[in-house]
Amino acid sequence: MIKEYEFFLENKMKDQISFEVDSFVLRKCASTTKSKDYLEFISSIGNGGFFFGQSLQFYSLISEKSFRSIISVNELLIQEFDFLFRGLYSFAQDVFGNQFVFNNGGQILLFNIESGSCEIVAQNFKESLSILINDIDYYAGITYEKMWKGEYELCLDQRIQPKIPFVIGGEYKLDNFYVNNYPAYLSYNADIAKQIYNLKDGEKVKLRIRF
Repeated sequence: MIKEYEFFLENKMKDQISFEVDSFVLRKCASTTKSKDYLEFISSIGNGGFFFGQSLQFYSLISEKSFRSIISVNELLIQEFDFLFRGLYSFAQDVFGNQFVFNNGGQILLFNIESGSCEIVAQNFKESLSILINDIDYYAGITYEKMWKGEYELCLDQRIQPKIPFVIGGEYKLDNFYVNNYPAYLSYNADIAKQIYNLKDGEKVKLRIRF
């Protein structure tokens, strides 16, 4: 996977804080993901960080409580999404805060934080890297990150959010975007996801949007 490592390293955001891998977190991730390819990848790219500007974030194997920490983020996801996140373990996110996750079978899924639904990306982590590389703009949201940063600032602990949620027809346009901080963007979207989960096609719902 050397070519894959090089691809991500070439597109890693410069001047980031470097973190050493925490041995306890490493063991926990090894036990949870059961993926040597993932652990090797994280080590090779410098223990996570931001890539393609701030479009794609791989969480760091650190113990501190922050938006960078794979432990903290997963604890929050379980707390906020509850049954919707059962059996999943996140290792990265796109520009909108959608989560790249392992399921119990080792597949890589994209967890939509607005709807609580999952899209299968790949059968394993190694395969997922090739798929991400082949369609990185779709999976990371590079176009939207550049669109936003062409006009406004995006802090490291922020993700782009739609004013009108995408799940009810909100457009992928600058005038429908704003930014929300961690952990608020996850809490906000979890509230929406739990309201609309399992709705049938055409079924009406009065959506309560919490700001």
